[in-house]
Amino acid sequence: MSSLASLPASSPPPLLLHNSLRPSPSPFTSLLPPPHPVSMYTCGPTIYAPAHLGNFRAFLTYDVLKRTLAKVYGRRVDHVCNLTDVDDKIIRRCRETGRSLRELTDPFEEQFRRDLDGLNVVPAKEYPRATDYIPEIVELIGELEGNGLAYERGDGWYYNTTAKEGYGTNLVDLSSRELPPSPPGTPPPDRDFALWKREKEGVDVPSALWDSPLGRGRPGWHVECSAICRSLLGDRIDLHMGGEDLKFPHHENEIAQSEGVRGREDRSGSEPFCGCWVHNGFVNIGGAGEKMSKSLGNDLTLSAECPGPLDKRAFRYLVVSSHYRSPLSYTPLAMDAARAALRRLDKLLAALDALPPPPDGGAAGPLSELCAASRASFEAALAQDLATPRAAAVMFGVVKAAEKELREGGGDLAGLREARRTLGYFDEVFGVFYLPPGEVEEQAGGEAPAHVAALAEARAEAKKGKDFGEADRLRGEIEAAGWAVADTPGGSFELSEL
Repeated sequence: MSSLASLPASSPPPLLLHNSLRPSPSPFTSLLPPPHPVSMYTCGPTIYAPAHLGNFRAFLTYDVLKRTLAKVYGRRVDHVCNLTDVDDKIIRRCRETGRSLRELTDPFEEQFRRDLDGLNVVPAKEYPRATDYIPEIVELIGELEGNGLAYERGDGWYYNTTAKEGYGTNLVDLSSRELPPSPPGTPPPDRDFALWKREKEGVDVPSALWDSPLGRGRPGWHVECSAICRSLLGDRIDLHMGGEDLKFPHHENEIAQSEGVRGREDRSGSEPFCGCWVHNGFVNIGGAGEKMSKSLGNDLTLSAECPGPLDKRAFRYLVVSSHYRSPLSYTPLAMDAARAALRRLDKLLAALDALPPPPDGGAAGPLSELCAASRASFEAALAQDLATPRAAAVMFGVVKAAEKELREGGGDLAGLREARRTLGYFDEVFGVFYLPPGEVEEQAGGEAPAHVAALAEARAEAKKGKDFGEADRLRGEIEAAGWAVADTPGGSFELSEL
């Protein structure tokens, strides 16, 4: 195996990731050394409705890790992200609307791709749809049957979980989980799951049925990922990512399937299907901490919540500057703070880009030295399980130093040029210095009136003195005057018109 720990001393520190197979962060290793790419599979959306902001947290987490591997560690990444275009919810929606499978799902795939572009997500190598891999799914189920892991019963084909050594012990511990009681007159409950569902009259629709040796029907949910992953990336992969709610049953079942087709001699999992599983936390709504979910009816879409270019960039910054494993609270205040941080960055970049080139032969000053140290600190933060809050703090340390140099006359042109290069390097990972496709750049509003600025200064002093009641009162006065105040790193603030 190739380990990022084996890079030369001048390279970034080893990349530690919280692999869900293990209790604590461990060095990421790839099956093959460079120049071979890192193989990465991620779970995409079910395309019967627009993806919501909680979904996009996962896609942005994929993006940060992929950018870190590529830009900081110099690794190519072969990334496959599936699109689930057949399942119970999709079929129910087809039946309700009278549309075929493709008529229903195609528009949502197109919207998903537009939303990814709007969030500046580096595209995956492929976005395969489940229905394009029906022959591969049927073949995989046949191999599972040959290995004693799939069996037929009345309504389709199922995975025999009791025959798979180690099932329920990879990403979860099922030994302590009781099965729900079965209704009277039905077979005792088990954890076996559907691989292929036979046609049910009055339930299924013609556009979501396939004739096969397994009978006329359609795939279960979990099997598509094993079949697609094997077809496009091989029997074993380096990285698999998804939301923490996918650990069980989806990812545990995927492990069982993918390891179960490799033959009886290798079903023990001594060589796991995937070496590193990375799972991100949920997005919660407001201060109540309620998980964002379609099933709960509180799902917010990108187009509705982030109509303008700054809104989209702010949501991206909010996500990528938060630690991926922690719950993320989506609130108006959090978005205001993200917009304020971006306005501050944009203002500084515009000032740096307008500077003349520095004279030749100038000695490196304190700002250049700070930038070099900050680059190392930025890489060290990312190496610690993608500690992006620390990385963002490092970035704003450079911002604060460059702003100070500009206020004092901007004589250190070499240092300011290096600050611009350093911020550009940081953005190779954060990806927030961009204009979403098809958008017109928003013009900055006017300066806040002097009395509003004075209120904001007084509020900052109150917060510094831990007089939070007074700070809240002053915020109310600022908002009553038609302005919003948002705190930014370093104890500063930004004002914007409401």
